[in-house]
Amino acid sequence: MTYPYPAGPSYPQAAPARFKPLRTLGITAMILIGLAALAYAVQVVLIWTSIDDLEIALAEAINDDDPEALNESLRHLVAGQVVGQLAWTLWITAAIVFLVWLWQARENTEVLSPGVRHRLAKGWTIGGWFCPGVQFWFPMTIVDDIWRASAAPKRPGETGGSGGRGLIYGWWAAWAFYWLLTLASIPFMFIVVLGWLSNLFDAADANEPVDDVTLRNDIVRFVRMLTLGGSVSAGLLVVAAGLIAMVIWRITVMQDARGPKLQLPGLQPTPIQYGYHPGPGQVRPYQPPAGGASYPQDRR
Repeated sequence: MTYPYPAGPSYPQAAPARFKPLRTLGITAMILIGLAALAYAVQVVLIWTSIDDLEIALAEAINDDDPEALNESLRHLVAGQVVGQLAWTLWITAAIVFLVWLWQARENTEVLSPGVRHRLAKGWTIGGWFCPGVQFWFPMTIVDDIWRASAAPKRPGETGGSGGRGLIYGWWAAWAFYWLLTLASIPFMFIVVLGWLSNLFDAADANEPVDDVTLRNDIVRFVRMLTLGGSVSAGLLVVAAGLIAMVIWRITVMQDARGPKLQLPGLQPTPIQYGYHPGPGQVRPYQPPAGGASYPQDRR
């Protein structure tokens, strides 16, 4: 038999989601996030403790016109900058591990709770963190859906939630305020530096001497303002790190508790349920007769 048109191409089907334990990834992400937040807090403390030394060194450098003293004044901030570079390295590493954990947790929910609807497509699990605008609520929505799908199904008549939304909302509030403060500080620093340079250029054009004391005070005031903003950011970051670590642990525990039961579906024989009455569209399981099987006999 021939067909008027050739058969269409066959496309490979997407592999079904497979459950993977999250404990190793979750613990690694929690440790890295905690170390990164700690490093950032240590950086702020080091800068605070060096501001007075910086002010004294600046005074010696300006009054004595000693370039070496000026270099010495800048060395007081080197320790804080080294810790800051370590903190950024830890943050990048923690972000990669966390996103891998989040993606796998999202895939696990397709195995654990296939009937639970997610409000966003799976691709937003990664893309939601980098898309401008939506990065301020898409990640929280994704984590909230993963929590709902990871929780054990409620029993008939059971009310109340799993208590996770408080942790998720608290984590996201601290994280969002941290980023809003960080983004707002960029134009603020730009405006302050521009105003400072403008005053120096105006004084140079007018052949007026620059007040050394004013210059020193402006520099120290600028460093103090940056450090104050960094202190608030560090506090928000520590709170966010602690709360997201709790969220990671709770989701990991919920999924690992449910996962092993679904690892090998269909390998256990279904027990015969005597007295079972199938509903519409259901097949009644085979039950052998009580007196054993009877076969027709040959009467030849």
